[in-house]
Amino acid sequence: TIVIYSSDQGFYNGEHGWYDKRWMYEESLRNPFIIKWSGVTKAGSRIKKMIQNIDYTPTLLECAGIEIPEDVQGDSFKEILEGKSAKDWRKGILYTYYGRGAHRVASHYGIRTDRYKLIHFQDKNEWELFDLKKDPGEMQNLYTNPEFIPKIKELKSSLDNLIAQYDVQLKKPKTNHKKK
Repeated sequence: TIVIYSSDQGFYNGEHGWYDKRWMYEESLRNPFIIKWSGVTKAGSRIKKMIQNIDYTPTLLECAGIEIPEDVQGDSFKEILEGKSAKDWRKGILYTYYGRGAHRVASHYGIRTDRYKLIHFQDKNEWELFDLKKDPGEMQNLYTNPEFIPKIKELKSSLDNLIAQYDVQLKKPKTNHKKK
């Protein structure tokens, strides 16, 4: 028997000057996930690997001994639950929000790794880079700091790879073509 507790992502109560739950900042990016699998998961253990909600289905299917359909996105983290090393586990996660609806949350997408987060706001073509180790509250945007140019290039390359892997169709920035 596997028992899981999870929920929706967090809701802002003024952090970063926002409300809602659709932003890529840590307060809403993280989801709780607690699992008890007697005889398999060690009580009190804490996994540092980045899992996503798209990983729940393949994991539960594999745990139940059911073949994972090819069109299911995400990866099974059964080996991680079993305490195995999972050296080839993902190095970053992709986040996308298309800004549709009445939520007043800007369209944005980005990548989060164990240490860095790079966010792109399409409509304004603005970028944000955060060092989550030195700035876990994401208060200092490092994107214009020349010291981080190599890291930005690396993250953008990884981001492009994830976008291609998941066949994401990003919302194109709005252009203003007023005729005079």
